[in-house]
Amino acid sequence: YKKRATFAVGRVSRDLGKESSIGAIYTDEEFAGGWNRIGGFDFNARINDKWTAFGQFVESSTRGTVDSGNPPTYAAGPASYLEFARSGHAFNLDTLYNDISTRFQSQVGFISTSNIRNNQTHVNYQWFPKHSLLQSFGLEGNETFAFDHQGNRVYRYLSGDPFFLLPRHIVIAPIISI
Repeated sequence: YKKRATFAVGRVSRDLGKESSIGAIYTDEEFAGGWNRIGGFDFNARINDKWTAFGQFVESSTRGTVDSGNPPTYAAGPASYLEFARSGHAFNLDTLYNDISTRFQSQVGFISTSNIRNNQTHVNYQWFPKHSLLQSFGLEGNETFAFDHQGNRVYRYLSGDPFFLLPRHIVIAPIISI
């Protein structure tokens, strides 16, 4: 009661050529003698007309409030995100890797859980027949899996499907999950 939190957020970014950039971020939340500070850098790299890479690497430092115990708790840890995307006419791919260490904390939000390493991939290939009612057809696949930092599997999902695109944006895609 009658305690105020202080929030500070700073970000700088620099464009590097066409559709590429590098940046740095720092956040600081302070309340009742404790803090949560996060700093790091990120990038967006347009490799060519089809490939793009994205990444973010941060570190957190968190000290609990005076109400969290004596002495106050302390935790620090890294988190990272790396994504590669290919956007083409027939072949598309998006794969990302996310690693949030056991002791990474973000008290200002946007982190659903820590102690996790996960990968997600979506891939599809499609054909475009000429002079047909069928506008395109193809195959797509998705995979998502995660492990904690002790090596235990948290989840794993695999799915795939053939798809058919008809006029008026009608899509038929029977999904097969494993």
